[in-house]
Amino acid sequence: MSDAWSVLVTREPEWDDYTRSEAMADLEVDRMRCGECGQEGTFEPVPKSIRHWTWVDGRVFEVESYRCLACAAVDTIKRDFEKDHEGKTPARGVYAPSDGLRMVVRPLSQEAR
Repeated sequence: MSDAWSVLVTREPEWDDYTRSEAMADLEVDRMRCGECGQEGTFEPVPKSIRHWTWVDGRVFEVESYRCLACAAVDTIKRDFEKDHEGKTPARGVYAPSDGLRMVVRPLSQEAR
């Protein structure tokens, strides 16, 4: 005897093979993207930079340093800009040369010279 009040619901899986592979590819691209400037493929490894950190509760993390060449370019320009304008104090109510200054980095080439 079948139960007249039973309902069978079938749902499609949330992730199929295609969407799963797309998500994994996106994660791989994000892993190669700088968290500061968002540029992709501008990393330079820092030798002997991997360190392990253990918290008192036993959780262990691996910390790896990298140098983003795009961020390094911006940092160098900022440092030079600050050096060029050091000691120049603006009058009250007048903005300083560095006020509101924002920098965007865009790679013009991908190959090393």
